Amino acid sequence: MEAAAAMAAEFPDSPVAERARFLRARKGKAEAAATMLRLHHEWRNQAIPPPPGTLLLGRGLPPWLTMPEATCAADGTPVVLTLAALCDADAGSPAQYALAGAPSIH
Repeated sequence: MEAAAAMAAEFPDSPVAERARFLRARKGKAEAAATMLRLHHEWRNQAIPPPPGTLLLGRGLPPWLTMPEATCAADGTPVVLTLAALCDADAGSPAQYALAGAPSIH
């Protein structure tokens, strides 16, 4: 419980589920989870919204993921449907596909 409280104090605007996900990823170690979450926030602030000229789904890359509006997981979180067969290695790298999908999920 101390780790969760430490994460909440450092990241008060971060959703509880997000903080918990990073704590689980670092086996409950608050310092390691905080570093990882901080780096994630830095990346997200740089990547979303995407810079001009970035390949996006339907604008340079095929729409390989979708989030059906009426479909949610048991806990109410949205479901992301990925269609990896639509990915074309000649159109973009795996990182470009991930970045192109990030605004849709965010």
